Amino acid sequence: MKGASFSEAVRDEAAATLPEQRCCRLALLSGVVRTAGSFHIHGRGHTHLEVELAAGPAARRLVELVRGLGGTCSIRTHRERRFGSGQRVDLEIGTDAETRALLRAAGVITASGSPQGQPPRRVIARRCCRAAYVRGAFLAGGSVAAPRRPVHLEVRTHDIGAAMDLARIVATDGIELRVRERERYATVYSKRLETVADLLARIGANDAVLSLAEGEVISQLRGEANRQANAETANLRRQVVAARRQLDAIARLRASGLLEALASPLQEAAELRSAHPELTLAELAEIALPAIARPTLAGRLRRVEEEAERLAPAPK
Repeated sequence: MKGASFSEAVRDEAAATLPEQRCCRLALLSGVVRTAGSFHIHGRGHTHLEVELAAGPAARRLVELVRGLGGTCSIRTHRERRFGSGQRVDLEIGTDAETRALLRAAGVITASGSPQGQPPRRVIARRCCRAAYVRGAFLAGGSVAAPRRPVHLEVRTHDIGAAMDLARIVATDGIELRVRERERYATVYSKRLETVADLLARIGANDAVLSLAEGEVISQLRGEANRQANAETANLRRQVVAARRQLDAIARLRASGLLEALASPLQEAAELRSAHPELTLAELAEIALPAIARPTLAGRLRRVEEEAERLAPAPK
């Protein structure tokens, strides 16, 4: 999924085919219209419906959907600054009797032609139809963060009612999404990888699910590598500080003539550290003759430091 944005690639994958069953196609249409559609009133109280989408396979698929179900629609394109770059498509759904009957069947308008309040149960009663509805909603207003970025999926709707409907529909199948209302729109979203993966799988974006899973594994491996590197760096810093402190203590004892007065094991530890200032305690213990355990060597060097602390403070 390179070239286009990850969200575009996911929408393209979800738009690759249309559902086979008519009931699912009607649910898909309902999800698209309820997410990105708007009704416009003109002379004598007549209304017409427009759906705004990003240009690309999703828009072409919706045209195919409407016409395949016996409806009509016209297309015009424009550029919308709110969406950064890229072309937008306005689909004006026809007002003829066949198209209005189609919109009623999809639960978008009532028998009188006014907007339907909520998706009728007959449209979303079956699990496959609910999946198609969610797929339509994502095609109309969905976006998802690319792999290896903070997990975030959202569907932007025109109003809070459509957002609440979508959250309720996905919750029926165990997918929990949050709803947030903005000044001009509302969003249904999730920041949980498991939830995002479940939803993408429901709408047929399986390649996207695999990409997110792969990205999560890479992020975890990199995070673990960074934590390990940080831990090793911190350990090395502590070892360097300890070695400097030991060397300073040894130098002060030697300058005062007291190094030779120490017990033989302490003298041997001090000479070993002086001869190999760059080695860690574990490495020093390995080359000691006779062999010595690391904790034993650490204890002896600590006693060397304590002997040096008994001297007058080192000049600054």
